[in-house]
Amino acid sequence: MGNCKNMSGGKRRSTKRSTRRRSTRRRRGGANGAASNGMAGMANMANAMTGMAKAMGAAPAAAPKMAGGKRRHTRKANKWSQFVKQVYHKGKRADKDYTFAQALQEASKLKKAGKMHA
Repeated sequence: MGNCKNMSGGKRRSTKRSTRRRSTRRRRGGANGAASNGMAGMANMANAMTGMAKAMGAAPAAAPKMAGGKRRHTRKANKWSQFVKQVYHKGKRADKDYTFAQALQEASKLKKAGKMHA
């Protein structure tokens, strides 16, 4: 066997990744040569379904509406996190090496003392 590190006796596998490049062209298909994958394909399928529903004489289903318009993507900041942030910025102005962990501890003490106001 010699100095071979692979003791299984089989072929050694290369650690390099494959050099074969994947095609960057979009696959054609569906109506009007649109991409058959992704959202364009879904839109074409939805259009085809509504067309079939009209041909059969059924009324197309209305899209669901969301209350209040746009959807919120982040959580609303609560009073505690705003208070800790305020304590942190005050401490940072006074001391450059002030950490957020120190601000959490100080804010906790202030809250227990009843001095929390954001």
